[in-house]
Amino acid sequence: MRSHNRDEAATEALDAGRFLTLRTHLGKAGFYITRGRTGAASTSDFSRIANRRVMDRACQIARAAGVELIGDTVAVNDNGTITEKAAQKIEAGINKQLTEALVDSGHASNSNVTVSRTANVLSTSTLPVTVRVTPLGSTDFIEYDIGFTSPSAAAA
Repeated sequence: MRSHNRDEAATEALDAGRFLTLRTHLGKAGFYITRGRTGAASTSDFSRIANRRVMDRACQIARAAGVELIGDTVAVNDNGTITEKAAQKIEAGINKQLTEALVDSGHASNSNVTVSRTANVLSTSTLPVTVRVTPLGSTDFIEYDIGFTSPSAAAA
């Protein structure tokens, strides 16, 4: 049986076509994922597997935290909107879970939870919550500026 090996570092093409590819690195043993592309457009927040995985986990955490709030009561203002104190408590609770699972573990840069202060919870029984996650950056390339320096010139 013949094995077919393909190395994106040797013949670049499929990565640009948004395929998931493997490559080698000169002087380093093994094969590595080139960029971890998904089928999403290159401009999408979900164009890389790492972002998709972080968002999937954020959705799981936020949903689980939200399910715990279903059926609870919240203090409201005269106009039916949630009070600032109640909103801050919910935000802190959900964001704590996201931070522990994603940020503190090194899977995301930041998370932020915002409870709507304008939704009429009293009449709709719906509490809109916005969750935002800042993904980690990725280094596809390393650019060096390497040269000589003269200690005598630096002292002058």
